[in-house]
Amino acid sequence: MSVTRNFVFGVALALSVAFAAAPRAAFALGSTPVTVVNPSVPVTVGNPDDPAAFAKAQGIQHPFQTVIICSNLGNGCSGSLDLASSNPNQRLIIEFVDAQCSMAPGASLFEVTIRNTGSGVEILHDLAIHDHLGVTLEAGTDHAHNQVPLAQLVRLYADANTTIVVNADAQTSNNSQSFASCALRLSGQAIDP
Repeated sequence: MSVTRNFVFGVALALSVAFAAAPRAAFALGSTPVTVVNPSVPVTVGNPDDPAAFAKAQGIQHPFQTVIICSNLGNGCSGSLDLASSNPNQRLIIEFVDAQCSMAPGASLFEVTIRNTGSGVEILHDLAIHDHLGVTLEAGTDHAHNQVPLAQLVRLYADANTTIVVNADAQTSNNSQSFASCALRLSGQAIDP
């Protein structure tokens, strides 16, 4: 009896291994086979070293980059970009913002904002500041200043022919305002109407 049982077990094991190793078509439940037709036009792959071609391959109409200088006003800074003159009749999608802000030694950068109009609504966006004090450069000289870097992924929409305004404010340890100046770099895409 045990010989018959071992024989049956051996045959079943051999059949399962043979069945598992055999090539066959795989279908998901409820799926139908897909036929791939190779067109006569070759598929073109964008060149990542050419930003315009790479952006076009990703469906971006016009790559957009600019720098807005936030000029020192004595108690912070302000700067703007007039889209009517820089990108007339195009909407912007701002996707990345980075900045380098300078202020008096010992001062703390407490606010960097971008104000824009999207879908006819003006709104103020606060950027995240991870290190409010930054690093002191040129210490011990008349040019000493703190420098704070920022970088943030965003998704901000700006209507055509509107103005984007950036502001930054710094404060000293005794709560008095400090000079601040920033260079904000915006990257994204411009969309035709």
